[in-house]
Amino acid sequence: MTTNKTPETMNDLLALSYVPRWVIVSHIGNQSVAEHTFRVAVIYLELCLRLDRKAQAADLIWILVHDGPEAWTGDIPGPFKSPDSDKNVAPWWHEYRARVPSDVQALVKLADMIEGATYLKRHGIGAHAAYATTRCYEHVAEKAREVSPLVGWGPDAMTQLVQGLMTDIVEDIGRIEASRRHSGG
Repeated sequence: MTTNKTPETMNDLLALSYVPRWVIVSHIGNQSVAEHTFRVAVIYLELCLRLDRKAQAADLIWILVHDGPEAWTGDIPGPFKSPDSDKNVAPWWHEYRARVPSDVQALVKLADMIEGATYLKRHGIGAHAAYATTRCYEHVAEKAREVSPLVGWGPDAMTQLVQGLMTDIVEDIGRIEASRRHSGG
C-alpha cells in the first residue's frame, strides 16, 4: 500500500473507533467497527494457520481498511446493505479494493462473517439476537462453501474447518469471561 495521499484516509480509519456495530440487535456491551476489525485480523490469521496458508502483510492491510467506508455510512445492518451502499464515499477505499486479490477479499469476508457470528453468539440478547445469530451462522456456512475452491479445499472440509474455528472462538471467549468473573477482573 502506498502512503496516504490525503488525510481523509487516515481520518476515516481513525473514526472507526467511534462507529458502533449491531445497531439493530440487542447485545451486551458495545463493539466499535475498529474492535471488530482487530478481531477480524486475529480470526483471519487463525484461519490461515488452519488452512496452511501464509498470511501476507497486504492481507492484513486489507483487513485494516475493509470497513473504511463505514466511517461515513455507519455499520449498515446486513439485511439493508447493498453492493452500492458506499459507492459515493471513501474513493480511496474503492481504489484500494480494486487491487486486492479476489481470494484475499473472499477470505477476509469469511473472517468478517465469522467474527460477527461468534460475537453475536456470545453477546446477543433475546429472541431477535438468537434469530440473527442463526442467520449469521447459516451465511458463514454458505461463504465457507463459496470460498473453498479459492483455497483448494473441498466444500465439506472447509465447512468443518470453519465450524471448528467458530466453536473454538466461542468456547475460548466463554473461558476468558468465566476466568475474569472468578478473579474479580
